[in-house]
Amino acid sequence: MSVLPHPALKTRSVPAKLLYENREQILEEWMKRVKAEVPLARSIDNPILVNTIPLFIAKLAETLCEDAGQESTVDTSNLAQEHGGERARITRYGPDQLIQEYIILREVIAGKLATLTTLKDRETRIIQTAIDLAIQEAMNVFFMVHGRIREQFVATLTHDLRNPIGAVKGAAEEIHEVLKEKLSDASVADATDLCDRILRSAKRADRMIQDMLDASVVQTGERLNLQLTSCNVADIVAKAVAELPAKMKSRLKVESQPVDGWWDAEAMQRSVENLVSNAFKYGDASRPVTVTVGHAHERVMISVHNFGNPIPSESRENIFQVFRRTESAQKGAAKGWGIGLALARTTAERSGGSLGVESSLEKGTTFTIDVPQDSRPYQDMPDSSGR
Repeated sequence: MSVLPHPALKTRSVPAKLLYENREQILEEWMKRVKAEVPLARSIDNPILVNTIPLFIAKLAETLCEDAGQESTVDTSNLAQEHGGERARITRYGPDQLIQEYIILREVIAGKLATLTTLKDRETRIIQTAIDLAIQEAMNVFFMVHGRIREQFVATLTHDLRNPIGAVKGAAEEIHEVLKEKLSDASVADATDLCDRILRSAKRADRMIQDMLDASVVQTGERLNLQLTSCNVADIVAKAVAELPAKMKSRLKVESQPVDGWWDAEAMQRSVENLVSNAFKYGDASRPVTVTVGHAHERVMISVHNFGNPIPSESRENIFQVFRRTESAQKGAAKGWGIGLALARTTAERSGGSLGVESSLEKGTTFTIDVPQDSRPYQDMPDSSGR
């Protein structure tokens, strides 16, 4: 998008000139207030937070020109639409946060101009209308993008659920056929094996459904409800890797130690499962995946490491957002929902800790769950989203 011309070249409008000349100060004040008043914005890098707002301010200055032919910034540009779309795609914003951003922008612009000049009714009306229409345009695209994300999610989930459900159906049919015949020791063994397959597939389908329910909780800004019990981290890790296929287990290295603590064992197990699954899915298929458990200063660290293509630095925050995957992951053969890392991070944060990532071509990629040994005192603390 080209740089907009300085309004001083085409108008005698004092507010237009002042808005354009003070646009950087206005932007800085807007960013400061958004970070202070919108909790979800605090974890957003400045280049992402700024988005199309600088061009929107410059376009508004152009609209304030006395000979400008329009009354709002959205009549001749899609800046607000782009802003709403990007907020939907790469942040955890809901409608309230998006609207609040524009309300703050209106207050900052009006406050700054009030210290420099007196606005005419027409100029006040243009600013008010521009922000109102920007909110409308941004919200329309925001919901449109989320609608597509939900449709894609449901389609992927439906496809993935067919595999374990199909396995359950097939195994049940085989048991039915076995039971029609006189049972021998071999038949009993076959039936037992089929029952084991049914249980594994049913558990897999149940985990997928639970992930979907938890993702809905995270996406709507609610807090995960953890059920803390006394448990051992070595047991959690062992269960997380127990049902891996033999081919994966041959590449897996586990360096664990027994540490008792208070966590939601099921949620932590699902977090480790997601990290290990991702390591095999996106890592170098010729090199090992390593799970390491450490313990120091009354904290427990569970690290999952793999070699392979590094995660680009600009994607390292986005991958923790619900339904977000890196561009290379989207183009690759490995399929996913884009919710596993979001749930793992939320579980770690609700446990009073964090989920970090280090990634480079030389050293590989390591995700580390770092939580207090006793998570009970931290259940009322907000996570990085401000919840």
